[in-house]
Amino acid sequence: MPAVNSVPLSATDECQPASLLGSQAASGASDTLGAMTAHPAEPVPDADPEEAATAAAALKEYREWAAAGRPGAVSHEEAMAELLADTR
Repeated sequence: MPAVNSVPLSATDECQPASLLGSQAASGASDTLGAMTAHPAEPVPDADPEEAATAAAALKEYREWAAAGRPGAVSHEEAMAELLADTR
């Protein structure tokens, strides 16, 4: 059986909590990630009002197009053939 060190730890040997700055940075990063992933297609609440209106209009148009069955949509292969037709 291996020997166990029974010397008590001093106050300086104990684990120290993360610095306040590191804690705030991690919290801020997780808040940002949460905001980005919670509703990725929704406009950011504090965005520029003109940008928010443009984003809302584009999102509305997309949702109407999707609800109508995506008329005019083509397969990936058809789109690539069309896009790459000039390069072949």
